[in-house]
Amino acid sequence: MSDTDNSIGRLTDEFLRTVVEPLPVVDVHTHINGQDPAAHDIGEIIFYHYIVSELEASGVSHATIEGAKSVEEKVDLFLESYKRLSNTITYWCLRRVLELHGITADAELTREALLEANEKVQATHVDPTWPARALGERNHVRHTALTLNVTEEIPEFDTKIFFGTLRLDDLIGNVTAGTLGQFSALTGKAIDSLASFEGVARDRVASFAKGGGRALSLGLPPEEDFVSTHRDDAAKLFDRVLKERTLGLLERETLHSYLLEFFAGLGSEAQIPMQLLLGVRRPLPGNAAVVAVAPGLVSRYAALFHKFRELDFDIFLASAAHSQEAIATAKNYPNLSLTGFWWYAFSPPYIRTMLTERLMALPAVKLHAFFSDAYNVEWSAGKLALLRRELARVLAELMVSRYLSESQASDLARALLLENATRLYKL
Repeated sequence: MSDTDNSIGRLTDEFLRTVVEPLPVVDVHTHINGQDPAAHDIGEIIFYHYIVSELEASGVSHATIEGAKSVEEKVDLFLESYKRLSNTITYWCLRRVLELHGITADAELTREALLEANEKVQATHVDPTWPARALGERNHVRHTALTLNVTEEIPEFDTKIFFGTLRLDDLIGNVTAGTLGQFSALTGKAIDSLASFEGVARDRVASFAKGGGRALSLGLPPEEDFVSTHRDDAAKLFDRVLKERTLGLLERETLHSYLLEFFAGLGSEAQIPMQLLLGVRRPLPGNAAVVAVAPGLVSRYAALFHKFRELDFDIFLASAAHSQEAIATAKNYPNLSLTGFWWYAFSPPYIRTMLTERLMALPAVKLHAFFSDAYNVEWSAGKLALLRRELARVLAELMVSRYLSESQASDLARALLLENATRLYKL
């Protein structure tokens, strides 16, 4: 190992401990249930869906995993199979999650230790103070986003910890007669045309923003382009959806593009940003989802970014392959920000590359480093541990290379973890 590598390693550890770990953080995208935010038992931690997908990829059958019903059966199955994935970064994050419940990262995993941890998980699940302690006190997470489906009732949640983002997929890319029926039932208003839908949707978004909602959010299918659309054409296609008719690809592009523009307009009226999650193709056979490398994945929306110049767009990428395109697009549109590292991109090689590219090419005000995409508060903490380490590593490399001073690096860490998201989401 070279002297430079040693210097970067030492500086990473020091900068992580003294600067990055104590900083407050905003987590701008999760799937946490605001009314039930903590894991129920150890099974929900050791068989978190990332772990499950890696076990299945290694040859453990879905039926075997589903067949483990009790906590004891889940612990036994995990101990039989975890070494298959003990090299992955998901497993590294799991060990940081387990630290929350007393199993240190270097401790041997035993049945006794996991069952003892299970008792602690079950106790914290029913402890109303645990989410604030796990996120705030122990990990300095100041605000955590909840993803709230636009076709469902917005539940009550602790607004001292959480804030809401309204997920729009069921009314844009996944719109069907069924989702429109759900939306109609939720609002108590008939939807029998595009015009009636627009009125109901406008009221819904305005009410969400007035009630403290902080953003609109949606994933966009990589196989669909963004096209210029006339409202009359969209209205005819919308009527066909209401009648449960099948649309072809070009017809879906036309309708979905119109709906995306419509909701962007509502976001602009409500003065809340729009999160765009880009780069995952799903569902594939076996209910799989993979990274999609598609031409113009980000720049295809340039007309949208330009038309709605008063609306802030926050881009989440699942693939490093689109990093340079996203940077170049963000460089040309002041209302475009880049946030975090989504799904398959949440791994050290991609985080380091993408974060270094962004820091050296874009004004720091356009960047936020973290969203966990977590389903419980425990895994939010585990993923944050990885992001903090990689942020410290990238900043250490830039300091050793003399691109940044220590004071610049400290300011950037605070901006990327806290300040930029606080400003963008008006927290």
